[in-house]
Amino acid sequence: MAAPVPGRRPPLPYIGRSGWNTLRLDGGIPDDELIEAVDGSYDAVVAKLPKRERPTA
Repeated sequence: MAAPVPGRRPPLPYIGRSGWNTLRLDGGIPDDELIEAVDGSYDAVVAKLPKRERPTA
């Protein structure tokens, strides 16, 4: 993913052990970067599921 740009990601008061971030959806982040971030998050979550619960497609 591209380097962070000030103002695109608000500072978080707390980041859990998973390191999740909040992304603003007000047009400040290009759609392709949002899609990349969502896809990466989805892949990270699915990778932690037991194999029997992972999607097959």
